Amino acid sequence: MMRIYYSSRQLETLPELEMSEEMVNTTTASLCVKINNVLLMAQDMTLGNDSWLFFK
Repeated sequence: MMRIYYSSRQLETLPELEMSEEMVNTTTASLCVKINNVLLMAQDMTLGNDSWLFFK
């Protein structure tokens, strides 16, 4: 059985997270490319263009 001991000190506040617009745009563009690649691979597998991946 685990016991948790609470101390009387106050918890530290977390710093505010700030992301630049450029960072968000870069991340979303990268995710779009990766998602599109996965969808293209899935399309190739279902259409039979890449049967080796289908049987993996």
